[in-house]
Amino acid sequence: MTQGAEWAQKWAESIGESLQRLRKLRGVSAQQLSERCATIGYPIARNTIANIENGRKRDVPVQEVAVLAAALGSSPVELLFPVLSGSKPVEALPNRSAYPVLALEWFAGSDRKVGNRYIGDPYAPEEWLPGPRAAGKSDLLVARTAFRMALVADEAMRNLAAARLGAEDPTRVTLVGAQIGEGLTWGDIAETWERSLHRSLRDLQRWRCLARRQGVDPGPLPPRIVEAYAALGGDDVELAHITHEDATSLSLLGLDPDQQTFLSLIDPDARS
Repeated sequence: MTQGAEWAQKWAESIGESLQRLRKLRGVSAQQLSERCATIGYPIARNTIANIENGRKRDVPVQEVAVLAAALGSSPVELLFPVLSGSKPVEALPNRSAYPVLALEWFAGSDRKVGNRYIGDPYAPEEWLPGPRAAGKSDLLVARTAFRMALVADEAMRNLAAARLGAEDPTRVTLVGAQIGEGLTWGDIAETWERSLHRSLRDLQRWRCLARRQGVDPGPLPPRIVEAYAALGGDDVELAHITHEDATSLSLLGLDPDQQTFLSLIDPDARS
């Protein structure tokens, strides 16, 4: 058996071990798992699942990994890298081992902030990835960040709408996990979220422009923020002209800036 074939077989065996551990953790039999796969639309026979778990199946296609993970309500990377079973290094590539979490970060296209802290450690992917490191930001990072910035802006827009509703009728809005600071009003919160929305839209604009500059399609925007984003010039502005603007910190309101949503509308019809 060649070195590459031996590595591939070990990885298949590791996937089988992870599959069995996760299946038992979920309390699902191999037959039930097979039925779930069929429901998803990609049947995987019970004996195939058994062969994967026992290491008799030397090749586990990515399609099977994806469907099995979905059938167990998990992520495919949990089957690929045993992050739940400890910190023992895994052989992510032939003769190249990494800590499971770092191997997962590499496989998932992390921005390498985690891995960079382990540079110098032989079990960090940064130490053995072939080829030069990419200059600038990777296309995957740009696309992912542009998408996340759109969600942040959408969240700011929703909170702004809720705060404005609170200014009109406080009985229709409640705070979750936070309290309005002394002397502050819903109007104050609305002004803060309006500034936050503007910053979020500028950040979104910066990343979408960067994406298009690198030939990456940033995808559609959430309907709630389309009009506000277009008012800033959309994706057609010069990247150099986009800057971060100073604004009052949410901490001045006694609120947690890391909290994704601290406003909850009592009236569901007011969410739009």
